[in-house]
Amino acid sequence: MAQVYAVVYDKKGNFIVAKKNLYGYFFYKNGKGEIVPDGQKLNGSGSYCFPGGKLEVKNPVAGALNEWEEETRDKLTEKFKQTPKYFSNTQYYGIYFLVPDDINIEDLKVMINKNLKEGADTAVEIQKKKITKYDEISPLSPKDNELELCMVVNYKDLDKYFTKNDNATGWFYNIVQDIKKKNKWE
Repeated sequence: MAQVYAVVYDKKGNFIVAKKNLYGYFFYKNGKGEIVPDGQKLNGSGSYCFPGGKLEVKNPVAGALNEWEEETRDKLTEKFKQTPKYFSNTQYYGIYFLVPDDINIEDLKVMINKNLKEGADTAVEIQKKKITKYDEISPLSPKDNELELCMVVNYKDLDKYFTKNDNATGWFYNIVQDIKKKNKWE
């Protein structure tokens, strides 16, 4: 099954880049939540990524929107313009979303990190067995516990986070090279 990633950036060439947790303790798949009390090692654990995951719907744009919301607890509203083109091959899609002028990408990062902190606190409560069912998770937490933090990275520095041909970050490297070709930030 293909993977899909939401690539969120502003007109200055700044991107939201996430760091994955080593283990996840709760997940949302195919419309239902699951608790993993002992944790599940994540694919690409500890590496940097764009929020995303398995494409669970036919439309890659809808899939990227779903994955963004599941992992960050933020909705990309209709104000976020999807660029006319996006990166795709048979294995993954990088869907590009431009941050609107009236939203500061740094403010977006701060809000997402508050949500991810709530998710980290929830994971601790799961490990302590204080939360045993998915419906006990805070509504302020993301639906998935896959991301540790988000940061804003300028396009000039993206290659420091993603390595060509690397199993964990190679596809992000390819997406970055594609979007750099399609935009002129200098």
